[in-house]
Amino acid sequence: MLPLLPTKTFVKTSIENLKKFLKLADEHKIQNKVAAKACGYTPAYFCTLRKKHKVKGDSIFTHGLKGRPSNNRIPDRTREKIFAQYIADNSDVTPVSFAYHRDNMEENYGVKVSLTSMRKILSEKGIISPFSHKNPRAKETHLRRFRRDHEGELVQWDATPFQWFKWCGDNAYYSLHHATDDATSKLLGAYICKNECRYGYIETRRRVIEDYGVELEDYSDRSPVFSYNPREAADISTELQLEAEGGKKIPLWQAMGKELGITLHLAKSPQAKGKVERQGETIQLRICNEFKRLNIRTVEQANVYLRKQGVDYFNSHFAKPPRKTTPVWRVPPQNTNDILCVKEPRTAGRNGVVRFQGLRFLAKGLFYARNHKGNVCINDKEIWFSADGRRYELELIDDIAQLSESAPQVLERIISRYMFEEVHEHAA
Repeated sequence: MLPLLPTKTFVKTSIENLKKFLKLADEHKIQNKVAAKACGYTPAYFCTLRKKHKVKGDSIFTHGLKGRPSNNRIPDRTREKIFAQYIADNSDVTPVSFAYHRDNMEENYGVKVSLTSMRKILSEKGIISPFSHKNPRAKETHLRRFRRDHEGELVQWDATPFQWFKWCGDNAYYSLHHATDDATSKLLGAYICKNECRYGYIETRRRVIEDYGVELEDYSDRSPVFSYNPREAADISTELQLEAEGGKKIPLWQAMGKELGITLHLAKSPQAKGKVERQGETIQLRICNEFKRLNIRTVEQANVYLRKQGVDYFNSHFAKPPRKTTPVWRVPPQNTNDILCVKEPRTAGRNGVVRFQGLRFLAKGLFYARNHKGNVCINDKEIWFSADGRRYELELIDDIAQLSESAPQVLERIISRYMFEEVHEHAA
């Protein structure tokens, strides 16, 4: 007779050992309770196994579902649909990540699979993600900066240049200006134009204020738009204005922040504002493919999409809840539109003509007896001349073709729309 195992040892034996004990029990060479303890089973269950073994033989050791597909297995038809749609969407111009394809299939085609299943399905077809890479070991380490607690406490700013419309034949680079809330990683606003410039950032800020309010602090790089560098004074002299006290030169963005009561922090490296830098890469991947899917081919169409739909789409996938639920956005001042504009110092002549970027404008209602020093104020909504605390509507005298070649493309678009398109709309 086989020796008994310790009473507290209940380790289930192998199938081959179980077969041996079942045979010994059938030949009455060992008691059921001894064999059951040796195999790690209770006597009652061991007796049940003996009865099944007598009727079905060794087939009781094979799972009944062996060889049959799982009930949770993704159907072959769905697998082929996932593969075919990926082939249709992915290209060298607009590469598609597995994560984006998963979201796209769920939201637009009603196919819901996990990211692991998506990766497995495409990998079985021999597809390698265009964004797969090994994370290189960091050569230098940076101090970690923890995210803020409240929404609206700190907003990060950046612009990402990219060929947004290359898929439809437009190979030009356009800069998408975007603002990110530090506490929630929420995309607060986005605006696209030809180059990174004051106009793009101002319109992005306008969207942030209209949707949320005024933040407490800003965090940006040391671009000439945000920071005055004496070595680059020749390039950014038109972007500077004199501070009210002391005559110190500061960029327009800082002067705007002072009027709104916003504290500006300048990052010393891209890693310092890594959240908004990484968000720019994600926007390039996601929004560019959304432009292609929705057939958005122009900057104007893109800005309409980004005003609400694009921001909501991005936040639905990547926004996080803040540590503290109470937001700290502030109510904007009454004269927000007068603050959110590019101000260029100019002098209106006695005939009321203001020269700006190679064009002549007539300031309507201006007193013509003397020269007036003021500012040509421009934003995406309107253009006017400000002098002596008053606003004067401007009328274009010259042809728009005489605009200076050095003028930003966005300025030409603003002047064309405000001076001509809106006039035709009112006339109609």
